[in-house]
Amino acid sequence: ENVSFVVLYLRKKIMARISVLMASHNGAKYLRQSLDSILSQTFSDFELIIVDDASTDKTLKILEEYAKKDSRLKVCINEENKGLTASLNIALKQISADTEYICRMDDDDICEQNRFEKQIEYFMANSQIGIVGSNAIIIDDKNMIRGKRKVPAEHNKILATLPRYNPIIHPSVMIRREVLEKVGGYNEKYRTSQDYALWFRLAADGVKFANLQEYLLKYRETRSAVRRKSMKYRLKDFHIRKEGYKLLKVPFYKYFWLILPLILGIIPMPVYKLLKRVDPRN
Repeated sequence: ENVSFVVLYLRKKIMARISVLMASHNGAKYLRQSLDSILSQTFSDFELIIVDDASTDKTLKILEEYAKKDSRLKVCINEENKGLTASLNIALKQISADTEYICRMDDDDICEQNRFEKQIEYFMANSQIGIVGSNAIIIDDKNMIRGKRKVPAEHNKILATLPRYNPIIHPSVMIRREVLEKVGGYNEKYRTSQDYALWFRLAADGVKFANLQEYLLKYRETRSAVRRKSMKYRLKDFHIRKEGYKLLKVPFYKYFWLILPLILGIIPMPVYKLLKRVDPRN
């Protein structure tokens, strides 16, 4: 499989209740901010499993530095670039046996210091919930606040929104381990929008969703708008929605929502940017 798993620093086995999954490909620019926000959490009983996805910048050097200082950090190395979806599944296979919750985080985002504590408290008080996310503050490449993203709070509203747009912010999510393992992790058919595809599968499996209305994540939006609106990207989104509609048995008359990603792929860039500004999640 051409993947070598390397634990760069190992003391005694960590009794982790949470496993945080990350992957990074040439993410050195913002990686320290992301790692610091995780490792300084008020809830400290976790392990951080991060996959270096064949980076060519200083990503691995930074990870080695942090792993020597904190035994909660475990590093896996992809010898060739496999993309986020496959890397997350690789990390998922490395979680400790006693892990109860799996948390997602991206290498350019920043957690609020009490994020894990708030989400664990919510799970303890709501045993029927299988996955919980949160609202997010949007930041740019200079850490300047550019807006806020608000997502629906309750399961029924999330489920009603799901066919129209993604109602959950992926790097804000914490999920019960058994819920994610039951559906087999992420679908590697999709290198992008793997989270959207996962929400459809979880919803079809009867999992209950929730979003805390607190802003527990600073979500960085510096990714290329051109890539996001490329027709290739939009066609992937189209297929994810189409599969998801079938799983959820969405009435056929609502299938007109399927064409939305295709429209976004062909409209002029100025119009696309305008629509981004009136995104219902912002």
